[in-house]
Amino acid sequence: MPRTSTLVRLIDGLLEMAWLFIIVGVPVFFNVRDYRVFEPDKIVLLRNMVLVMVALFLIKAIYVAPYYLAQWTGNVEGQASRSFSADLKTGLRRRPIIIAALVFAVVYVIASLQSILPTISFWGSYDRLEGAYTYLTYIALFLLVLSHIRTWQQIERLVTAVIFASVPVAAYSWLQHFNSDPLIWASNGVTAQRTPSTLGNPIFLAAYLCMTVPFTLHRLSLKIVQLLKTSAETTSNTEQLWTALATAGYAAALGLQLGGVSFSGSRGPALGLLAAIIVFGLAVAVRRRITWLLRLTTALAVLLVLVFGATNTVFRGSDKPGAGFSRFLHLLPSESGSSEVRSLLWTSSLSLVKEHPVLGCGPEVLIFCWYPHYPTELRKVELANAAPDRSHDEEIDVLLTSGIIGELAYLAFLGITTTVLIHLVRRSTNLRSLTFAAALLAAFLGHIVEGLTGIAFSATLSTLWLIAAVATALYAGDPAGAAGSYAGAVVTDSGKESLPTDEGRVAADRTGKQSVATRGGQAKHQRELGPRARAAMQNQRRALDRAGQYAASAVLGRLKGGAMAILGLSAIVALAAIIFAGALFVSNLQIIQADASYRLAQNYEVAAGQVVNKSGQYQEALATYQAAISSYQDALNSVPTWIDPPPQDAYYLFLGKTLLEYADALRLNKNGTSTPQQVDGVLQQALNIFLQAQKANPLNPDHPRNIGKLYNYWATTVYKTPDVPKLVLGDTYFAKASSLAPHNSDILDEWGVLDMTIGNLDATQAHARYAQALDHLMKARNLYPESGAVYRDLGTAYAKYSQFATDQHQSAESLKYARLQEQAWLTALKYNAPQHEMLYPRLAELYRATFHDTCSAGQYAFFGLQNIRSGALADPDGSLAAALQNMLTAATTHGCHLVTQ
Repeated sequence: MPRTSTLVRLIDGLLEMAWLFIIVGVPVFFNVRDYRVFEPDKIVLLRNMVLVMVALFLIKAIYVAPYYLAQWTGNVEGQASRSFSADLKTGLRRRPIIIAALVFAVVYVIASLQSILPTISFWGSYDRLEGAYTYLTYIALFLLVLSHIRTWQQIERLVTAVIFASVPVAAYSWLQHFNSDPLIWASNGVTAQRTPSTLGNPIFLAAYLCMTVPFTLHRLSLKIVQLLKTSAETTSNTEQLWTALATAGYAAALGLQLGGVSFSGSRGPALGLLAAIIVFGLAVAVRRRITWLLRLTTALAVLLVLVFGATNTVFRGSDKPGAGFSRFLHLLPSESGSSEVRSLLWTSSLSLVKEHPVLGCGPEVLIFCWYPHYPTELRKVELANAAPDRSHDEEIDVLLTSGIIGELAYLAFLGITTTVLIHLVRRSTNLRSLTFAAALLAAFLGHIVEGLTGIAFSATLSTLWLIAAVATALYAGDPAGAAGSYAGAVVTDSGKESLPTDEGRVAADRTGKQSVATRGGQAKHQRELGPRARAAMQNQRRALDRAGQYAASAVLGRLKGGAMAILGLSAIVALAAIIFAGALFVSNLQIIQADASYRLAQNYEVAAGQVVNKSGQYQEALATYQAAISSYQDALNSVPTWIDPPPQDAYYLFLGKTLLEYADALRLNKNGTSTPQQVDGVLQQALNIFLQAQKANPLNPDHPRNIGKLYNYWATTVYKTPDVPKLVLGDTYFAKASSLAPHNSDILDEWGVLDMTIGNLDATQAHARYAQALDHLMKARNLYPESGAVYRDLGTAYAKYSQFATDQHQSAESLKYARLQEQAWLTALKYNAPQHEMLYPRLAELYRATFHDTCSAGQYAFFGLQNIRSGALADPDGSLAAALQNMLTAATTHGCHLVTQ
């Protein structure tokens, strides 16, 4: 067989090193030098390692292709001809998970191609990169691992890698919890309250550790049994010591993992962990008929149901859970704000399913699909204008992004894999194989339970597909591979808790009623033979190795014309695929390089904004803005050019924002060298960048919103006479932004202010524009009744309506709007509106001139004077302070009692 050749053995070894590196690297790796730090960097690492694996596999495929072509075309002497279709059918029949995985992959790709934003759906969004490309990477990893897992030693190394990777991840969460983190991620001990560790998110941390705990339990239980069975008569002191140390090590790893889950304060993954532990205990207890373990596990399950049920119903607390253990006792929406968020998202997701039932909105674009269906109630528990990009339920996410067809395909994959894992548990009679199968099942089902309230991400998804790969290999029943080792474990359970060695040859069927010849048995047989016989057997083995090494090349001359044509075409396709994999590898690195430039640009932008208004640092600020602009351009230049339009429209967005800040700095002209033409040129650059961003992602409301704000700034601040046509252009872009995100009250507020500006500048449009402004502001208020900014601007609109009524000599109508104006501004102060300081002199004047309330005018005049003295309210010529002082003096003379504290 070509499998025994040096080249194939080398490639197989490199492939195993690659998947072990993925197991360790994905959860541990993060990159502080770029902007996103965690998840996208992990996915790039995963993508590139799988690309390396694909390239290695293709090289191996080119090498062994002649051998298999010769078999399928009947050109191998001494061996019956085999059919490719028959081999394929047999292989797939013994590996049903492959069929489910491939069907899901096809549906996911089709859903991406018909997405509302196909480019983003395929390549992945800027924040997550979990597009079809990444899912194809998971499935490629699954196929490569299942086809190369052949020995029990490989499985043991895989388990070791899983446990080994979890230790630094869990240990880092302990450092964060006890405020010993060498890195500063957030202020006020936020990371200590809920630790994110190397995953960047507390939920991600707990979800990942939830899947590693069963494997640690598998190893720990075996070591405990081994330690209990060791005796001085049969085991040396050294072996006893190493067994004790291994037991202590796995116990420590388990403690670190459980502590990490607890410190994360994540309830969904905690439930997944409890489910995993219960499944592990039940599987072992039922299969081995361990009565005490069965009773203990059942009691634990019942107790947990009673505790969580009681704390969320009968003993509900009046306060919302914060950090710490109390979070685990509040699960229902009535008890937890984050649970209420999930409930609202799940309810509103029905509207998305009705709109895109068959293949969904497309992967990674849920945020843009959700805008029209954003639940209003969500503003009470979430940020006012937040928009979800996930539903916090993995199955619902699949339904929304790939439709009913994708959901059925994914559920089929989960169901078939679960069935296979249960079958593996039932086939196991040896403790080692049983605890391993139980660990696979527990980790898989634990992830499903956790996913009911969580988000799938790189570390959990890669582990999920690796579990499916190992389960497929074990279930396949190949006596020369991992399934053979597993079957051997079933029939050789004679009291020893060990498996046959990997070189053992197993003749087994699925029922496990077979005989096994292990390498140990071969070694014993060789010891019974004489030296010549042993030498002859070794020579025979080397001859077989050499024969296998040259088998592929030896059959080339015997291939027929059709087979040679297929071989040549396959080699060309494989080489093209290797080149394409290399291009993808480079493009993934470019994504990271671009994000590093983006992070540098943001640092420059922040630094420039901090010094632009400081005395003597104006020139430095201009230079820093220029450096930021250059770094943003470097980021755009680093993005792979063949991805068009680029999914990283965030780079355009923030480059345009920085150009706006730079134009404003030039407008200050503190060094006497800036000209209006320069400001115009920079603003035109910003407009072009925002237009490119809109082209890259036409469904992102931030892009037309920024264009509208740019036109507003351009029209009102650059020219001596405001440019009304530019304001009208801005109005059309605000209309577009609001149509894309009708739930966003900020957009409606800004749109209303722009309409009022147009009405102030063009008397012929004043009534119409203010009517439009009032309509936008009323909608914004209804969407977000706690927005101080909306009430601040609504008061301004009411003030204008009061003026309209006064001009028409409608005193009662004027007074009505004045009272609405008063109420709006007082509410704005209540909700601490941005720039609320300017409302104090306005209210003082309103009370003085309209309501003739001297005391109230004096009170707000006092507050206004306080803000002028503190610098919060600008008064360059002192006229405002003089007017407020007059009102304060009048109130004092009138004998008003003023609050001065």
